[in-house]
Amino acid sequence: MFNRKVLLYLLLLSAVVSAEPDVKPVAKPLLTLPAEFGYPNGLAYLPNGDLIVGSVTKPSLLRVNAQAEIISTIDIGPSLWAGTALRFDTSTNLLWVASPDFLGKQGLKRRHRIGVVDIARGKVISAIDMPDKGFGNDIALDGQGGAYVTDSSSGRVYHLSDHTAAMVEVADLGPVPRGAIGPAGIALSPSQAPAASLLVGHYSTGQLQKVDLAEANRVESLLLSRPLDNPDGMVWAKADQLYLVEGAVESGEGKLSRLDLNTHPVQVETLVSDVNTPVNLSIWQGQLAFSEAGIRHAMLPNSNLAKPKTFQIFRLAIEPNPSPVSTLATLPRHWYPESLAQDGQGRVYISSATESAIALFDPATGQVSEFVADPGLGLNSVQGLYVDNQAGLLYACTAELGLHKLPGFNSSLLAFNLNDSSLAGRWPIPGGGLCNDIDAIDDSSLLVTDTTGHRILQFDSATQNYTVWSAGELFHQGDLGLNGIAYSDQDQAVYVTLFQAGKLIKVAVDEKGEAGAVSEIQLPSPLNGPDAVRVLGPNQVLVFENGVPHGDGGGLTSIAIDGAVGRPVRMLSSDANPPSGLVANGAVLYVESYFGDLFGGSQTPADRVFSLKRMALPPELEQ
Repeated sequence: MFNRKVLLYLLLLSAVVSAEPDVKPVAKPLLTLPAEFGYPNGLAYLPNGDLIVGSVTKPSLLRVNAQAEIISTIDIGPSLWAGTALRFDTSTNLLWVASPDFLGKQGLKRRHRIGVVDIARGKVISAIDMPDKGFGNDIALDGQGGAYVTDSSSGRVYHLSDHTAAMVEVADLGPVPRGAIGPAGIALSPSQAPAASLLVGHYSTGQLQKVDLAEANRVESLLLSRPLDNPDGMVWAKADQLYLVEGAVESGEGKLSRLDLNTHPVQVETLVSDVNTPVNLSIWQGQLAFSEAGIRHAMLPNSNLAKPKTFQIFRLAIEPNPSPVSTLATLPRHWYPESLAQDGQGRVYISSATESAIALFDPATGQVSEFVADPGLGLNSVQGLYVDNQAGLLYACTAELGLHKLPGFNSSLLAFNLNDSSLAGRWPIPGGGLCNDIDAIDDSSLLVTDTTGHRILQFDSATQNYTVWSAGELFHQGDLGLNGIAYSDQDQAVYVTLFQAGKLIKVAVDEKGEAGAVSEIQLPSPLNGPDAVRVLGPNQVLVFENGVPHGDGGGLTSIAIDGAVGRPVRMLSSDANPPSGLVANGAVLYVESYFGDLFGGSQTPADRVFSLKRMALPPELEQ
């Protein structure tokens, strides 16, 4: 008979061997910094994956691309002297910078400041002194163009409503003992959280406090499963998980940790240990980067610790924040998509530059079908689309782009019935212009860009007549001028792109819907084949750069508009020439056109796979 003790031992051994180990994410060096750029601190990912790196001691910022190559240096002196916390605001395309003079310069401490940098121009546009000679340590964006700031010397939290505003005290977290560092890392609860609140870590005591913004800024201390060892920068990954770094100055056992805010006490899980004073972090598409400042020797002056020989940024993969881009559907072969429009049922219409047709994507079924596919209806290459839900019509621009070789073809605006795709009307562009894109201030009056006629036409659906809505010298820049168009009710303006000149133009709209002053939005450099333009929110648009003029793949660029100045930031780089898209339900739907095949060097159609894509927007840009 088999020995029961032996059997029990074998069963236990089998259970131990077969059990899955608790696998921790592994941090890998992302970048070793140049010798002259020591003590890294602040980190901020841009929407396209570029990483901005700040320093405790240097008045400059490094811009690092997704291949871990330093592509530029941004000088932030003399008004700022450091970059210890960096937060990029996608609603304004501005970078907030905490700039304390932490170590001093030759024994002389300068005023701690909060700065704001226009990344597109590499220019500091605000430098704000901390109140009462305070120590501005970390920053949390409020999602509305402003920011919260911790003061590590006074124990206070301040709020700035925008980059020009004064600091207003939000909470007093208590006195900070002499020689101690008080409130440091700060994070605003994610947009999907039940109520808005701030989490603040106290560097010296390891305390974690919650400031309830919905309850008159009530402050409470959170019970933790273990003490935090000098908590510093922190960032949310999702509604219940917070990542933070622990400097561990005394022990030297710096950590990257994850906190589960759904548990009581709050569970603190160490993910990475033995880091030399980690100070800050940032997350992009499931990748977390954190900085190893190596500053422990300066914070413990009598320890005989040596200054590190090298300084590094580390990266590790985490579960949250998957890639924001997904494929919704594959389009018909040889389609070369041009424009998109969405009806009230969420169905998406997709025009083709080559097939004289319009396709229909139904999100309920995930299927793509032909909506209009009869060249006899008067379609050539099909450009801009617009849906009038009230009238039950889909409007479409069509023109000869040199692909079908139809001499004498009149570029026209057409309308199709949504219920059966039958032709409802066709109206040639007067004077032989080129109908390109369509939008409307109201459904009864459409605005159409005329690319070769250098004008914006107004089409009255009741009288079926055109009038010139806006024209002028500013539109006459290159043979291929006006392209995309978008009306912003919030800005009381129409935005248009100039394709060949690479510009963004604003046309004021008065209370009667008539065109007013025309002005150029000043950009730091021309856009690369700006095609469609869509409104993201107040004073912010999204431009689809198809990239054909300069031979690259183009991309999606958000432009925050401040008066006559535009601050562009690339949200997505592409190799497929995206010409158009639409903004809906917290995402951008866009098409990959590969127009480089048709209008680039080869000018030869290829057997491509064309896709309808979806890109999730940051929470502050969700509509």
